[in-house]
Amino acid sequence: NADARENKHSLTPYMYAVNILRCISRCRKRKKRLRIIAIIAAALVTILLYHLGTSKEFRFNPSAVKGYHFCSPGAQEPQQCQHTFNPPLPTSNTIIVTFINKEWIPLAHNWICSVEKVGLSNALYLVAMEPGVCQHFPNTPCYQHPTAAIEGTYFGQPGYQQFMIERTKFILSMLPCTKSHVLFSDTDVVFRKNPIAVLDLELVNYDIVFQEDSTGIYLVDILATYVFSYICGGFVYLRPSNEMVDFYKSVLTYQLKWNWNDQAGLNICIRHRSRSIRWRTLDKTLFPNGKEFFQFHPDNMKALAVHANFMPRTVDKVANMIGQGVWCLKETGPKYCREYRRSYCEGVEPPAVWCKQLLAACCKLYGDIDLEMCVV
Repeated sequence: NADARENKHSLTPYMYAVNILRCISRCRKRKKRLRIIAIIAAALVTILLYHLGTSKEFRFNPSAVKGYHFCSPGAQEPQQCQHTFNPPLPTSNTIIVTFINKEWIPLAHNWICSVEKVGLSNALYLVAMEPGVCQHFPNTPCYQHPTAAIEGTYFGQPGYQQFMIERTKFILSMLPCTKSHVLFSDTDVVFRKNPIAVLDLELVNYDIVFQEDSTGIYLVDILATYVFSYICGGFVYLRPSNEMVDFYKSVLTYQLKWNWNDQAGLNICIRHRSRSIRWRTLDKTLFPNGKEFFQFHPDNMKALAVHANFMPRTVDKVANMIGQGVWCLKETGPKYCREYRRSYCEGVEPPAVWCKQLLAACCKLYGDIDLEMCVV
């Protein structure tokens, strides 16, 4: 060490400069290595957070959401059936329920067609939320809801808000009255294959499963799409139990005391820290929502059931279903092709965004019925 100190003092200015440059070079290499390590670490942390965000919902804090306290679990006392259904509920192993109003009559006919086509006609049950609706379905069990004086049940109107609340009330009245598995499905769903075997496998490990939606809403989290699986209330499969009744009671309390939106209530209440419900969202390949199928993967041949949500108007739903070849009712297809061509495509500025696709599909599917439309 003493020799080193002597040599240090005997260094020439040139040697000092060389040593300084070497030090700088080593420092730069070290900094470069540190930068590379930092980039790799950041990438690993990002991947980890993404995984946690989709499986553990690391950022979503339901207790910070307004209305959360309405979701508190109750006593979960044994429930007794206190309602008489006319017509009676199906006795099949699975019951498939949809809720309809006047606006959705065309969709409901198509829904019935697709359910019957996959061999589930004995499981059907309709719930009419407006007067005069059941008469359009003489061959299908149709329950006239006792509060069916609700009218104008279009999305965004006050009647629609009441519709959502009454739907939850019906679910609560129905669950204690059946031991069958129950599929609650919106009328804008098309069944392409029988999904019950796949859904029953889900209930081996879970109490309830939901279709995954592609977006959240401000009531829950504006970044819901990127943080946690946002469940859709329009395609739900469950096993009736006291816990399920208590869960839907909390959803109804949320709707009555905070906000009518049942889907927001479902997303918040299912995550209540005091609940032990086993749940998950379904595979989007097998059960795609409207955005997933119609916007991103219309060529998905593996889908068991396609949901035409994300389209506010019935005309948009029907046009996209025909355009993508998933409309079930062949006898009504040509009628809608003619009507929509005249009302939304020809001589209309701007034409509907789906016109080109719709007309091409109409000519391909129904050209022999309406040759005039398909003349080039």
